[in-house]
Amino acid sequence: MKIDIVHAHCEASALYAGLACKLTRKPIIGTYHRSELRYYQPTLKNKLSAWLLNHYIAISNERKLRMVNQLGINDKKTTTIHGGVELSEVPQPEGNATQAAKDKLALNGRILFSAGHLGPIKGHDDSIEALALLKQKSPKVLDSTHLYIAGDGAPQDYERLRTHIRDKGLEDKITLLGQVTNVMDWMQACDIFLQPSREEGFGLVFIEAGICHKPTLATQVGGIPDIIINEETGILVPPESPKVLAEKLDLLLNNDSLAQKLGEQAHQRTLDHFLLSDQIQKLEKVYRDQL
Repeated sequence: MKIDIVHAHCEASALYAGLACKLTRKPIIGTYHRSELRYYQPTLKNKLSAWLLNHYIAISNERKLRMVNQLGINDKKTTTIHGGVELSEVPQPEGNATQAAKDKLALNGRILFSAGHLGPIKGHDDSIEALALLKQKSPKVLDSTHLYIAGDGAPQDYERLRTHIRDKGLEDKITLLGQVTNVMDWMQACDIFLQPSREEGFGLVFIEAGICHKPTLATQVGGIPDIIINEETGILVPPESPKVLAEKLDLLLNNDSLAQKLGEQAHQRTLDHFLLSDQIQKLEKVYRDQL
């Protein structure tokens, strides 16, 4: 087998493959995917991995800045390539797509949806706190609203969230779905996509929400602002701010026209900037430039 170029996708593979490519004089590219900020610290391992690469791919503009400023990577040798989606991934029922998806999943009322690992980094605890505040401030709004959280985690993550939900008296308002294989059905069924991540490298789920015409309530961290323009294609709040989250959630649940406008504009932004075919073309150009 003749290898023309190597593409590594974590710091460990970049280190070992980078050494092999140095010896064999093959070009190597590395993509930095990590959400956890410790992987962008200038440790010896991280700096050595970076030194071995010929070109670098960042998954968001914020992560590119960290790679340049914290790891000393050359800005001119770094390209931002986002994740992408295709229209073919979205269910296309006749008529009202949201209602059709709700019928398929046997759902009623206003649906909030989150999708992500159950660890603290995804901010599900902040969603629970926000719903508890909403229960106090606007109980009638919450009466017809239910939050479904899709994602897996360690046993202690499930226990932490279940205890939190129980302590806030929200057992009938929040459901932990566990790992699901039909995320796009749930995305299509929801009225608002809610994901207050405490840190996020990029966040494919946000463009999945956009392609489904969904308004998103998220946080101003990591790569999320690349996707969501605040108050234009969604609403962004500071991380770990349940009170502000509750206020913005109340706003969206009480303003259907605003929610619909944000969702439509999110859909158009996704078509303009985050189609998978466009990201593939960017990656192919990086490959060609290194050969």
